[in-house]
Amino acid sequence: MQPDKMQISGNSKTLLMNNRPKALIAVLNWGLGHATRCIPVIMDYINKGYEIILAGDGESLMLLEKEFPQLKSERLPSYNIRYTKGNNLILSLIVSSPRILKNVKKEQNAVAGLQKKYDFDIIISDNRPGVYHKDVKSVYITHQTNIKAGVFSYLANKANNLYLKNFNEIWIPDFEGEKSLAGELSSYSGSIKHKHIGS
Repeated sequence: MQPDKMQISGNSKTLLMNNRPKALIAVLNWGLGHATRCIPVIMDYINKGYEIILAGDGESLMLLEKEFPQLKSERLPSYNIRYTKGNNLILSLIVSSPRILKNVKKEQNAVAGLQKKYDFDIIISDNRPGVYHKDVKSVYITHQTNIKAGVFSYLANKANNLYLKNFNEIWIPDFEGEKSLAGELSSYSGSIKHKHIGS
């Protein structure tokens, strides 16, 4: 028989609070959109009784720390993606790819350390491909599950799928079908469990 929560002693209350499930929610610092779209996710898990640990870098993490000052936060390595002349995003990513790959490895090492520290029950990564753990349910949030990059589309999607396969589930912040805002960008035909969660 479960004890009445109103009758739990002070020490037992502390133990009960410490036994709450834990969630790591990490956001990419590439514009504030990644942070703002995670606010409803964070609120949802707070309402579910989870202890939330935020993670990221730069302005995105600062925004979430300001929005949720009561939550713990951890710093992750920055991607430091630089735009090339003319703001050619695809070329910028190609030029930055060695740095990105190095950063993914740094993220994996950082998450392994955080897992030992907190013992997460779920990890939610908004576009940070190194934020996952093989022993923990890991979710990836992205609206680009079908990258359109001209002549580089095949290679870009092949690389993207290599990252996606490390996750147990994909959450797509868009609507499915005719209501989709991103169109083909947010379509997904792979084998990983996925769902559209709206914009």
